[in-house]
Order: sequence, then structure tokens, then C-alpha cells
Amino acid sequence: MKTKSLLTTILLFTLALSACAPKPSTPTKAAPTTAVQKTEPTGTKVPPTVESKPTEKPTEAATQAVTATPENLSVNVLSINDQTGANGDILINLVTAKKPGWVAVFTDNKGQPGTLLGYVPVPAGTSEDVKVPVDRAKVTSKMIAVLFVDAGTIGTFEYPGADEIAVESGNNVMMVFNKITG
Repeated sequence: MKTKSLLTTILLFTLALSACAPKPSTPTKAAPTTAVQKTEPTGTKVPPTVESKPTEKPTEAATQAVTATPENLSVNVLSINDQTGANGDILINLVTAKKPGWVAVFTDNKGQPGTLLGYVPVPAGTSEDVKVPVDRAKVTSKMIAVLFVDAGTIGTFEYPGADEIAVESGNNVMMVFNKITG
């Protein structure tokens, strides 16, 4: 008996809900379609543009190495660390030269080049790990590396003379470094 009454209640409840539901809408008529003929544009033709899409994720490293060439160099640069000079060489970490020239190492004379210790030619462009042979007996506690432009007889170091100290932003391109002892 309980089952009959439960079924009757569910049936009545379902009928009540269906009576309260909104009426289904009537379908709308589809709009008539018309064909459009393709016409050639008049006037100046403009080529299509290519749109670039941003990458979804940044890359970790550069995709192409850029090497400075004499045509696109914009600065003269020297980079050197303190070192011993015990083996008779001074190692210049990085040289960037707008024009062919020389890297020379001098003793320090109150922030200016003193006695010439050694020199090597450098091409226009960027050079790494440039070794300058020096006279070990003349190495001092403080030295100066200087970038020169080969302005005189090409291939001949002329200092003092026609070869000029390279200048960048109104300053001579030179770097003071220390002799490491021990």
C-alpha cells in the first residue's frame, strides 16, 4: 500500500511540473540566402601583409648568434682582469675594435701609459682571449692595457708616432689592472 501511494505521489508531482513548464517555441523560418558574385577590385592593388604571431613561451637562449663585423661596430672596448703575468703573457679577455689596430700593455704612470711592456695586432671586430707577450722583468704592480688604431704605416706599431689611442665617447680606450702576487 505504501508503494502505491508513493508511486501516485511521484506521478502527480511529475504532472504538476510538466504543466508548469514553458511551452516550446515555434521554429523560425530561415532567411533566404542570396549568392554574391566575386568581383575584381578596382584601383591600386595592395599586397597582403604578413602578420607575425608572438611566441607562446619565451626562449631560453638566442636563436642566432650575432657577430660584430667592421661595418656594424659601434664601440671600441677593452676588458681585462687582474693577473700575474708570470708566464710572460697578459691575457686580454675581450677586445672590440672599430678599425684594425693594436693592444699594448704599459706600466702605470699615475693613470697614464708609462713604459711599453708589449703589444699585439688586433683586427677590426671582436677578439677574445688576446695574449700580449710582455717582458716579465719589467712587469709592475699596476699596468695599463691600451687599444690603438693602426693609423700610420699599416702593420707597423708606431708608438710614439702615427698610431693613435682609440677613443670612445671622448675617452681613451684603456684599462688599468693589477698584478696578482702569490
